[in-house]
Amino acid sequence: MQFETARFVRNHDVVSRQIEGELIIVPVRRGVGDMNSLYTLNSVGSVLWDFMAEEHSLPEMVQRICDEFEVSASQAKSDIQSFLDSMLEEKLIQSVA
Repeated sequence: MQFETARFVRNHDVVSRQIEGELIIVPVRRGVGDMNSLYTLNSVGSVLWDFMAEEHSLPEMVQRICDEFEVSASQAKSDIQSFLDSMLEEKLIQSVA
């Protein structure tokens, strides 16, 4: 996938809730929450998840994380690409471009 030009957004078939400081994501399958497939995100993942309520590109995500956390752009980009790969694989987000 070409990360530089793609835009990403949350999959609408998941629900998320903040519980005791952790973001919990639950896929909805056949109209019911799949409680066997719970996902939790760290603080960086939570910021990205919130950010992907609307479509955003990798460069926009890198900028957002660099603004929010003390991390280099190259490290943020590498980490975000890994995050996007795993989120796409689990179908928690989708590419819209």
